[in-house]
Amino acid sequence: VLTTDGGMQPRAEPIPAERVEQGVRIVTCRVLGGERWGVANRMAISAQSLLKAAPLVRKADLVHINGVWSPHVAQVWAMARLMRRPHIVSPHGNLERYSLGQSQLRKRVFMALYSRRILTSAAAIHFTVQNERHEAPAWLQSTPAVIVPCVVKSLATGDGARFRRRFNLGQEEKVLGMVGRIHQKKGFDIMLPALAGAGAGSKTRLVVVGPEEGDYLGEVKQMIRELDLGDRVLFSGELHDQDLADAYAGFDLLMLPSYEENFGLVVAEAMMQGTAVAISEFVGSKDWVLKAGGGVVLPRELDLWVSLLRSLDQPGLLQSWASEELAQRTRDNFSLESVGQAMVSAYRGLLG
Repeated sequence: VLTTDGGMQPRAEPIPAERVEQGVRIVTCRVLGGERWGVANRMAISAQSLLKAAPLVRKADLVHINGVWSPHVAQVWAMARLMRRPHIVSPHGNLERYSLGQSQLRKRVFMALYSRRILTSAAAIHFTVQNERHEAPAWLQSTPAVIVPCVVKSLATGDGARFRRRFNLGQEEKVLGMVGRIHQKKGFDIMLPALAGAGAGSKTRLVVVGPEEGDYLGEVKQMIRELDLGDRVLFSGELHDQDLADAYAGFDLLMLPSYEENFGLVVAEAMMQGTAVAISEFVGSKDWVLKAGGGVVLPRELDLWVSLLRSLDQPGLLQSWASEELAQRTRDNFSLESVGQAMVSAYRGLLG
């Protein structure tokens, strides 16, 4: 694995130039200027990567490129072309309409300079979900594609009762959860009005698990005040490891009415705890939710989300989605072994 230390600052200790983790050699290249040159840091501009890529690409049968915007990626691609090595590209959601709409000028420049050529010259494009392939630009549809999901690390078994005690949530309450950074694309503009629409007398509460970053948190809190939701919305801050597992287990329903999610890691993590999910049609893992029967996929239409929340007291509804069988099927589908075998099969297919 060849990477850079771009975007890793600040850090307590320097990243080793080379290390081995679980049998994988990882080579990390310093970006130009380190912490002093913010542009080079954010864009992962590294002279080292050009030098270190050469011997690695020369030995490779296939080069797997992750991302499409970084100059570091362009350097490795150019080396692969020079040495006539085939390459596969994982865009990681960067080609979806929502993503392409962010920082449009910069991405148009990169697309004209090298990103489009990296993509169209690939032996294949690796998408993690079918939805990501459908969202890709029309000019890329003729390039071969492989669909292999992300590996999702299974958390320890969560204790939902412990989570509810910690945050003073009654066992009789319906607890909805949103997990992830507090960002505009996560769908708070649907989630909060839907909670208000469920009725003031509802025993349904929302717990938001994630970092309070940027100015958008202020907008979310303003919506809460305007909708008179008061103490029906709780911010837990970031939770990790066992605490996060407890949160998933303590939710009756994970909510993700997002504008866009390439995959939706939290969806798989919740289902691995046997917790049902309600997501928008723009969440990439929707196909797995429907296949596994672990919840519901809805358009981003407020009345539908309000109806969902009002129906949560319907006998057997949540139980029909959530189960230990759901947890085991999800763990198996996104395990390192399952995804690894699928990726190796994709590599072999490309190499003949």
